[in-house]
Amino acid sequence: MSCPAPHKKKILRCTKKHAKKIIRRSRLVRRSVPGPQGPPGPQGPAGVPGPSGVGLLTNYNFIEIPNPMVPTEPGIVAFPLPAAPGTFGDETPISPQFVALSTITPASRIALRATIVWRYTFLSGSSPELTVSSQTMRFSIFRNAPVTGELVGTVTDTGSLTQINLEGTDVTSVNGTFTTTFEVTDTGVPGPNANYFLTGAAGQVSGFGVGMDTGPSPITDFNPPVALEIHFSGEVIGPNVG
Repeated sequence: MSCPAPHKKKILRCTKKHAKKIIRRSRLVRRSVPGPQGPPGPQGPAGVPGPSGVGLLTNYNFIEIPNPMVPTEPGIVAFPLPAAPGTFGDETPISPQFVALSTITPASRIALRATIVWRYTFLSGSSPELTVSSQTMRFSIFRNAPVTGELVGTVTDTGSLTQINLEGTDVTSVNGTFTTTFEVTDTGVPGPNANYFLTGAAGQVSGFGVGMDTGPSPITDFNPPVALEIHFSGEVIGPNVG
C-alpha cells in the first residue's frame, strides 16, 4: 500500500518596503512688543431706563394689646353708649400705648394699619325667643395726641347678631364678637418723630326679640361694647426711587 506524498506548506514572507521619510519643518514665531494704547472710543447711547422703584422703608413699629405671650383677662376698654339724640358716644382712647415712629421727612408717607376685636352684649328674654340686634362702632387714628390731636383717618363698622334662645326660663346674656380692620396713609408730617393713637366710639345699637306667644318687642338691656384686643402698626416709607 502506497501513501500519497504530504503537501508542503507555503510560507509567505513579507519584505519591508522603504519607509517614506517625513520631514517636519518648524516655524520660528517672533512676538512683537505691544505698542502704546490708543485713545478710548466714543461713548455708546444710553440704555432704556428701568421701571421706577418703590420707596424704602425707613422705620417700623407696632403694638399688640393684650400681649399674646401674657395671659390676661379679656376686655381692654368699654365704650360708653350714646345718649339720645347723639349718634355716637364719647371718643375713647383704646389704650394709653401708642405707635411711635421716627426718621420722618416732609416727603415721607406713613402707612398705618389697625385691627380691633370688639364685642357687644345684651340680655334676651326667656326661651323660646328669637333676637335680632346690631351695634355700630367708629374707630379713629390720631397723630401726637388721642382725641385732641390731628385726626388722620376714621372708619365706621356695624356688627349684627341673630340669636335663638331655646334653653332656660330666665333671661340669657347674648354676645357677638366682631373684627374691624382699616388702613390709612398720613402725609405731610413735619417730623422727624410722630406718635399715633387709636380711639373708638360706640354708635347706635338696636334690636328686638320675638317670643313663642308674643309679638316683637325692643331690646333695652344693651351693655357698652368692649374692645378685646388690638393690633396697630405703622411704617415710614421714603419717596419713590427713580
